[in-house]
Amino acid sequence: MLATLMPVSHLGRVVRALAALALPGVSVAAQAPDRIFVNASVWTADSSKPLAEAIAVRADRIVAVGSTAEIRALAGTRTQVTDLRGRRVVPG
Repeated sequence: MLATLMPVSHLGRVVRALAALALPGVSVAAQAPDRIFVNASVWTADSSKPLAEAIAVRADRIVAVGSTAEIRALAGTRTQVTDLRGRRVVPG
């Protein structure tokens, strides 16, 4: 569950927001995300779960972080999916 939602305007900001949050799992979104990033190696900055595979963004806010399967399950018909092909996502 996400502690808070952080504003983002592009992937770089998403990554910086992830570094600032303790992200133990996926937060179920009430609406489908606008964009999801899947098949990644996302550093969460959470020592209990330092890596995730995917993130979901809606209205310039992170709404979920988790496995590729968990995040894909949140996608709607208009959700833009970006396959990061195993690339590392880190703050900075």
